[in-house]
Amino acid sequence: MYNKDPAIVNGVYWSESLNKVFVDNFDRDPSLIWQYFGSAKGFFRQYPGIKWEPDENGVIAFDCRNRKWYIQAATSPKDVVILVDVSGSMKGLRLTIAKQTVSSILDTLGDDDFFNIIAYNEELHYVEPCLNGTLVQADRTNKEHFREHLDKLFAKGIGMLDIALNEAFNILSDFNHTGQGSICSQAIMLITDGAVDTYDTIFAKYNWPDRKAEKTLK
Repeated sequence: MYNKDPAIVNGVYWSESLNKVFVDNFDRDPSLIWQYFGSAKGFFRQYPGIKWEPDENGVIAFDCRNRKWYIQAATSPKDVVILVDVSGSMKGLRLTIAKQTVSSILDTLGDDDFFNIIAYNEELHYVEPCLNGTLVQADRTNKEHFREHLDKLFAKGIGMLDIALNEAFNILSDFNHTGQGSICSQAIMLITDGAVDTYDTIFAKYNWPDRKAEKTLK
């Protein structure tokens, strides 16, 4: 089945001119093995071309935006703390969706990024307790390790987001002062079914007026 999204169809047409560029590049430098162009819309071009084989459901699910070469070219290095609400209101499908959301976020991180994942209710629960209070490189091994630990999360109690935000800001600040990490952008990503406050006091304490860390709600 062909995608009929006008933005993608138009992009496929205008990017056809890249075919000649790829061929010319290879003529000048035969050591080039692969050449890629990835679009923010999800389509991409590859030289030399290959035939794609669909999975057992007849679907080709490849997305260039999840590939390391695209991520590193499209984004700046970043330090990310992912906060996951595991209070009682997150039981059932909501927690399942939260875990999948975290897994999808990990797909968008590359080797230049650093991260940690903290689950919270009345207390803080580091997804990997051995990495309490620090960040780790978002390489394939670390991301898969954290994914395995996501299955251990369960929902109960009351969500104390203020405690989690304080911890996240402290981690980002301490890690930045060590000279490690991305030495670039910082972000706090919040996975929850709803925040009951804006927590302006916490952001005023840690983030304003410099606005060093961004908060993203999911």
